[in-house]
Amino acid sequence: MLKKIFSNQAGLTFIELMMAIAIIVLISIISVVYIKGDIMDEVDMATDQLAADIRYTRNLATSNTIHHFSATTTADVRDLGDIYPPGGYGIYTNRTAGTYTIFADSGIDGTDAGTSAEGYDGDKDMVIKIVALDNNLLELGDLNYPSATKRYFTFKSENEVDTDMHEDAHGLYELEIDYFAGYDEQSYRGILRLGEEGEDGKVWVSLGKSTAGYTTPDPNPDDGGKEDPVHIQLPI
Repeated sequence: MLKKIFSNQAGLTFIELMMAIAIIVLISIISVVYIKGDIMDEVDMATDQLAADIRYTRNLATSNTIHHFSATTTADVRDLGDIYPPGGYGIYTNRTAGTYTIFADSGIDGTDAGTSAEGYDGDKDMVIKIVALDNNLLELGDLNYPSATKRYFTFKSENEVDTDMHEDAHGLYELEIDYFAGYDEQSYRGILRLGEEGEDGKVWVSLGKSTAGYTTPDPNPDDGGKEDPVHIQLPI
């Protein structure tokens, strides 16, 4: 009789343990689904906002909007007064800071000249708007050169641009907002097509947005990829 009761109690404890494990697994699965859904939504929203700001920047250039330079304390820029920016209107991305800046290009080289951010001189150009990505897990940059930390794309006229971005094999210039989940994991990115370089060297602006999931294979599967902290973007 005692042996039977003990067996029943042991069986009941095992069942409870299995039920607890099942509940934990279920909650974990639901949590992962919600987290991935939230990340995808954040990528979409951030890409939409960036697209809207790029259209706004281009509209400033195509409409020849006058900019007020006299507010700056730098004498050579202040002397420009109220004119269409000599260098046009541009957008400057900073992957490390997770920000992008819309600016009026004074056309005057400052202390940033000669660097990778030559198209944007913080001490000479006029900032119109700075936007920071809300989630620090998202990365903003040049899709065709993801290791670059700073890039600019300036609209000088309707189809004349100045940029240090890299074009792909088809001449396309593209920005990305990327969420890298890890090697062999499902990652997600938003892509903004800015324009395409023609045979004459001019960039024909054709703004467009797309989103896609991707998976990056582990470059060092035997050691968990620890030797290569920089992930490699795969073509979409």
